[in-house]
Amino acid sequence: MNVCGCAATITGANRLKNSDFESQLHEGWSLQVEHGVLVGRDSRFATSGKYSLQIHNPSPSNEGYYGCNQAMVAPKAGTWARLEATMKIKDLNGRAGIDIHFLDSTGKRLPVYDASLIIEESNLSEDWTTYSVDFPTPKGTETLIIAAFLKGQGSVWIDDASLAIIKADEKAATYPTSGAMLLRKKDPTIWFDFAESKVFRDTPVPENEPTDKITLETARNEREAFQLVIRPQAEMKNCSIEFTEFVSNNATKISKNALSFSVVGYVNITEKSTYDGVIGLNPDYLAPHERFDCIEGKNNPIWIMASVSENVEGGIYSGHVILKAKGKIVARIPLEITVWDFALPQRTHLLVRSNFWFSLVRKFDNRKANQILDDYYRNLAHHRVNAFANIDIKTEIVGESLICVFADFDHKASRLLNTHEFTAITVGPFLGDASGWEYRRTWSGLDPASPRFENFLSQYCKKLENHLESKGWLNRCWLQYWDEPPLHDPGLENILEIGRIIKKSAPHLKIYMTKWPIPELYDIVDIWCIPFTRIRFRQNRVTARKKEKEIVCVYHNDPYIDTPLIDKRLYAWRYRIANIDGAYAWWNLTFWQTDPYINPHMLEEKWSGRSSYLKAGDGVLLYPNPQGSGAPVNSLRWEVFTQGLEDYEYFWLLEQRINTVRTRLESDKEFTNYASYRVKEIIAQVIEDYFDTWNRDVDYLYALRRRIANEILIVQERPLVFIKTDPPEGQATKHKKIKVYGIAEKGTKISINGEAVLVGINGSFSSEAHLIEDRCIQVTAELHKFRKTVKRFF
Repeated sequence: MNVCGCAATITGANRLKNSDFESQLHEGWSLQVEHGVLVGRDSRFATSGKYSLQIHNPSPSNEGYYGCNQAMVAPKAGTWARLEATMKIKDLNGRAGIDIHFLDSTGKRLPVYDASLIIEESNLSEDWTTYSVDFPTPKGTETLIIAAFLKGQGSVWIDDASLAIIKADEKAATYPTSGAMLLRKKDPTIWFDFAESKVFRDTPVPENEPTDKITLETARNEREAFQLVIRPQAEMKNCSIEFTEFVSNNATKISKNALSFSVVGYVNITEKSTYDGVIGLNPDYLAPHERFDCIEGKNNPIWIMASVSENVEGGIYSGHVILKAKGKIVARIPLEITVWDFALPQRTHLLVRSNFWFSLVRKFDNRKANQILDDYYRNLAHHRVNAFANIDIKTEIVGESLICVFADFDHKASRLLNTHEFTAITVGPFLGDASGWEYRRTWSGLDPASPRFENFLSQYCKKLENHLESKGWLNRCWLQYWDEPPLHDPGLENILEIGRIIKKSAPHLKIYMTKWPIPELYDIVDIWCIPFTRIRFRQNRVTARKKEKEIVCVYHNDPYIDTPLIDKRLYAWRYRIANIDGAYAWWNLTFWQTDPYINPHMLEEKWSGRSSYLKAGDGVLLYPNPQGSGAPVNSLRWEVFTQGLEDYEYFWLLEQRINTVRTRLESDKEFTNYASYRVKEIIAQVIEDYFDTWNRDVDYLYALRRRIANEILIVQERPLVFIKTDPPEGQATKHKKIKVYGIAEKGTKISINGEAVLVGINGSFSSEAHLIEDRCIQVTAELHKFRKTVKRFF
């Protein structure tokens, strides 16, 4: 799917012929009609012009349709292209979409995955929707075949299909952020950049005049990071970073032990993961060294993390970062830490699940299992991950009775739920995945298709439900018996029947499933995990399931090394506006089939004689400890993703404080849902749509975060006041005036840009105002001895 595009352009004309289907199908699309399936131009529905292409299969007994093949000369190998089409779907029970096949010079299909734009869902929205898929041209490709298909029953209309080359601005990707600052010109040159900036070995030094200090802003109970970049003219050996204590004006302190550093390491990327990826050495792992060497004439970024505890007082703290080489001080960099006077919650309000595979970790670490597991569990909890994958329960069949041995499960579950304070875990039996019913797994020696299976599964579920209830874990241990059951699978009914057996036997057990909500699963699934893509994610279904008190999570598998870091931080922002409860991020952290320091592309599997290599970093967000044993090594992607989870808590805090204020203001229908409105208004200043585009300006992101923190601090201060504007804050506007309306405590005086406005008896007000300096409007509220100013920026 197309991820965000803010530094890319579509070049060249549409390469497809007759892509709007205004002319006969044989002019560019070769028509192949299957028996019983209607294929042709339709004049009833179109998004432009008079016609669309309709494929209609009225009967499930028909095999469906695969055709309208269009052959074309392939783009240059490695070139990224985007296939886009507008489609309308009705009564789909199966799959529909467009495939792209890669053929060599002999006309033979290459042994690589084809690119596909697949829609696979029943009862899909019947509105015209534009879908897209981005793909590179594999080596050896001479010809592309574009084919439309409908596998199953229903109708699909396709219009305005296009295939065009994507060109990314790689130069922009390798430049420092707009907020990067030169700190020192002389040898070694030293500069600052944000945590979300990828500092390449040859990223240019910022051009500003040297700044006298670094400023860092953080809440209590938050981890805030930045990068200190060292560029020496000659190699610097045996370097180290030290910190002083940080002292406020009130003489309160932040210990120097609250700060730590890691050396940013590089991995070599030979193939782009997306069109805006960068080939070559990419910064990624964060090596925990006490001493390090700086390469001559190159950037040597150092990751510096401040972990501010919950009991630190709010205020401004001053200290120094000290760079030494061979024990001698090279530079003392002033660092000022502003601690906002509020604390992030200890437990995140988003369910975040990530897995690591112990069997693969064990290849790189020979310590005792408990030592290894504790290090990895601590890492997850430290990064606000609070859900974990399947823990099996030992069972034994004796005659016609099933014996459940819970001792080992209780030990593992208690460790996660109590010691490491995870919110939830999933339990087995895990019986199958997207491969379908044919590839089901046995459980307790039983084939799920066997006659005895139902009896023993029923016994198991009843005992599990009773045990979890006795431990107080019933809502924290979710049963995951199948992953991504395919809707077109001939054995789907068997998979559904297992869910019905579970619910009948143990109605209070929570079933977790990675699948988008479909009616067939409504009475089975309690916790959904939906693909976070435009094709499969439907906001109306999320809302509907949440109304049924079900939990809705999303998953995605694109934490690629070569793509912009800020994208990883903004995942949590996207979760917030999507109004979901959690995320399966990511499917694996330690898929170390080979040494990830050397090879970032892991081999996933071999099937049908084809090798499948994952994109760089997929399945690897942690690295093995370089000492051969010990805690895992974090990546930039893992840390930046966590900073987004902390942003999520900012939104949660702001909502809670707004709701507290709302109960103290006069009732006004315009402000009933103000907490949700305000958070969405803030996020919209960075993300217009959670699948299409977002603002990658890191400097702007930090400025907005500062404004969110300020609003958290003042929203409960008197006079209490809420404000809305038309247009909403953050939007570009050519209007001469901004409409401002709001509600305040009774008796409050309101002025906008210094001019008094009329306030109603219930505290409501409405006016219009011109933008002032910094393209903002300024609302001032006064009541008795209290005075507060609120700004909105455009």
